[in-house]
Amino acid sequence: MNNEKEKLLINWIPEERIIILTPRGDFNKENAKIIVDGISEIIDKASENEKIKLVVDDTGTNKTDYEARRIYTEFAKKYTKRLSKLAVFGANTFTKLAVRFVMSAIGRGKDLKFFDNLEDSLKWIKEQK
Repeated sequence: MNNEKEKLLINWIPEERIIILTPRGDFNKENAKIIVDGISEIIDKASENEKIKLVVDDTGTNKTDYEARRIYTEFAKKYTKRLSKLAVFGANTFTKLAVRFVMSAIGRGKDLKFFDNLEDSLKWIKEQK
């Protein structure tokens, strides 16, 4: 799924219940809404007892503003029981801190891991239950 502004690419692998998210540009309010809406659409269509795994390619993103962080935190709270694990690769130090903060705030810090590339991210996420 691509949005019309090419700010986001979502690859859904239903047989493994994995979403690969590839956002581009700034993490501002507008882009955060596009990202959250795209992921929410997939999660909402999945069976309620399915746990979804999320891989985020952060290599093409820039800064994250306060409004975007707020939107991501609300999304994480809403879907905390539906998401099982989160693998992020290519993140800078600030993004790592922000993602750790959000995941810790919802009590899911142990379900997060950072990687240098897609291959390692997928390997880890596929091993998780």
